[in-house]
Amino acid sequence: MALLQIAVVIGIIAANPTPRPGQIGAIYLDGPGESQVWIDLVPRSDEPGPSLVHINFTLTFPGRQLTQTPATVTVRARTECFAYPTTIRQPILRFVLDGSRVISPTTPDARLRFVASGCSEGADTIVAQIPFSVLVEISDARDIRVDALGFTLHLTPENRDSVEQFAKLIRGGVAIGNP
Repeated sequence: MALLQIAVVIGIIAANPTPRPGQIGAIYLDGPGESQVWIDLVPRSDEPGPSLVHINFTLTFPGRQLTQTPATVTVRARTECFAYPTTIRQPILRFVLDGSRVISPTTPDARLRFVASGCSEGADTIVAQIPFSVLVEISDARDIRVDALGFTLHLTPENRDSVEQFAKLIRGGVAIGNP
């Protein structure tokens, strides 16, 4: 009888605590003994003017290495308080993929946090956990609309490529190397 072997591919990334938007960041934190791998995106707004909302996907895990596909990823939407100060921020984060598939990690049964800080703290933020499979769906979509905090945005082709790269990197696990 032949023995079936399955190869696990673990992505390796050098520590990068200060990535530019669209680049993958990675850091190991000694204090809590955990690693974080993330990507920050600046989607195109449907409003004229400056970029209003930043989207962040973060994977956090104990130690320097995750040897399996992650179960969940944290997604954050953050807006600068001085951009359109009269727009009321709403605790909404929704992805519309290819014009039809709606992913709403902010439904009542989802784990969600909304931090309304006003201008005293600098930004309003919504935080939710999504299954890794949802990140893959987002990375596979051609057109990605994001409704976040009262704004409508679209991921640019560069944003979409960055999300796809991030999902591929962490798909089978990931290890943080030295810078």
